[in-house]
Amino acid sequence: MAKGKRKPEVRAYVDEDLDRLIKTIASLKGISVSELLNQAIEVYLQLPEVQKIVERHRLDEIEED
Repeated sequence: MAKGKRKPEVRAYVDEDLDRLIKTIASLKGISVSELLNQAIEVYLQLPEVQKIVERHRLDEIEED
């Protein structure tokens, strides 16, 4: 990422139990909730069924604006 460039924000609404769990795990790992969720999204995107979607729709070829 270029210096000074702001990262896009993604929002999600979760149940209170999941919110507590996410915050607790992030705290125990010594990372921010944002970093924990970035890690989780990276793992999700590597799942075989998700990779099939990426390949089928050539989503890895999407260009930035």
